[in-house]
Amino acid sequence: MNTTPVRASFHVHPLRGNGEVAPLPPAPFAVSPDSGVVEPSRTQALTFYFQSHAVKEVACQRFQISTPGGIPLVVTCKAFCQPMRVRLSTRSINFGEVACGKIYSRTLQLHNDTERPAKYHFIDADHMRGVFWFDRHIGVIPCNSFMVVTVFFGPLAPVNYYKQLSCVVKGAASPLIVHLIGSAHDDKTRPERLDQKHIDIFKNMQLHGIREHPRPPENSTVQDNAHEEDDESSQDEELPTEVSTFTTSATAMFLETMLPMDSKLRDITVNPANMDFGECMAQNSSDKHLLTVSNRTSQKVTLQWMIPGETRMPCVQDERSLFTVYPPAWNIPPKGNKEFEVTFRAQNSSNYQAVTHF
Repeated sequence: MNTTPVRASFHVHPLRGNGEVAPLPPAPFAVSPDSGVVEPSRTQALTFYFQSHAVKEVACQRFQISTPGGIPLVVTCKAFCQPMRVRLSTRSINFGEVACGKIYSRTLQLHNDTERPAKYHFIDADHMRGVFWFDRHIGVIPCNSFMVVTVFFGPLAPVNYYKQLSCVVKGAASPLIVHLIGSAHDDKTRPERLDQKHIDIFKNMQLHGIREHPRPPENSTVQDNAHEEDDESSQDEELPTEVSTFTTSATAMFLETMLPMDSKLRDITVNPANMDFGECMAQNSSDKHLLTVSNRTSQKVTLQWMIPGETRMPCVQDERSLFTVYPPAWNIPPKGNKEFEVTFRAQNSSNYQAVTHF
């Protein structure tokens, strides 16, 4: 406000003197206009803007308004970057015990409790098939509304399936975690049902520094048979129906998503983690490469390679496997390892081709 009878010019700039902490670029605060002239007995409106690029950022910036021959005025701006409030309708989807060779579906709701549209993206899930897939793995949730996403499960091998997916939301404080579980069976093999409580118990053990369940004692088989019925009857009673879950730290979440497959911190390691077959002729098999899978636990591990059309649903119509793995399944003993022969067979020429096997 210019209370004098003459025109007054002004200039607005952030303070950068002693005791002032300069913000990291890009600066969260801005002002418009930053200079101008105020007519006598008139006012000039200044608009201050705040745009943060870091969730939960607490920002403070002082601006000085200088005029020739006048006393500088100081305006202090403070703000807090509120994260997007997006939640899932459930943290776990269990398809239960189902038969192999069929496709099953469940729905999942993504709720947006903020006044802005929320962009979401399920990592490692796309429109293609496999074992678990989504109809809308990426999209925008309207403000103060929700979106329904359909999750599909198409098992071909009679095993227990489990996959943990992260849903990243632009502007959210942390990714949303959803657990996908399914127990598939056929006429010959029917595995035990896998539930979310089993996953929670195992993850709680890892958070407490216990990597695995202790190995069963190697006592006489007579004593084991004598207590077999008691163990089976008390197994369900000992296992709680609800397990308390602990908040996963940022370090633990980073290790789950970014830990290399050949790291010794993993229970199951693969060496080498990446295989480069170089240049290959179309429709011709390449040289065989050896891949070693190590079991660092004290329990037997059954390995089943996911091959399109055989042990998993084809991602696209008439999909054929680019790689051949022999043997396709194997039981790896405790603290043991197994070598697999991998062969690459290019489908088309002049293309870069790659695939990830689980």
